[in-house]
Amino acid sequence: MASKHQGQYLDLERIGFVAYRLDLPSVAIQSVFHVSQLKKHIGNKVVESSPPQFPKAPTLQPQVVLNCRMVKRSNKVATQVLIHWKNQSPSDATWEFVEEFNFRFPQFSHEDKVESKRRELSRV
Repeated sequence: MASKHQGQYLDLERIGFVAYRLDLPSVAIQSVFHVSQLKKHIGNKVVESSPPQFPKAPTLQPQVVLNCRMVKRSNKVATQVLIHWKNQSPSDATWEFVEEFNFRFPQFSHEDKVESKRRELSRV
C-alpha cells in the first residue's frame, strides 16, 4: 500500500487562512492544499520519494467502419460513422462524428463508406 504522505515539499505561499500552495513536481494535479491535508515535517532525515505513477489508458485504433448515419447536431445535419476498434468486440463499436474522427485519425480511410451512405440517404 502506498504512503499517504509523498515527501517533503516547501510551501511557497499561504492562500487565505487555511490553505497553502506547495512547490510540487510538475506532474502534480494541483498545488494548493487545505491545512488539514498537510503534515509538519519533524526531524532531519530526508526521504526520497517519487510521484505516484498512473497507468496509461489504452489507445484505441480504428479497424473498420461498420455503418454511417446522418444526425441532427446543433440544428445542423452531421455525419456519424460506427467504428469497430482493433482488439475490441464489434459490440463495443462506437458512433463517432466524422469531423472529429478525421481529426483524431487522419490516416484512416473511410470516405467510400460515408459517401455511399450519403448517396443512399439522398435518394430517400
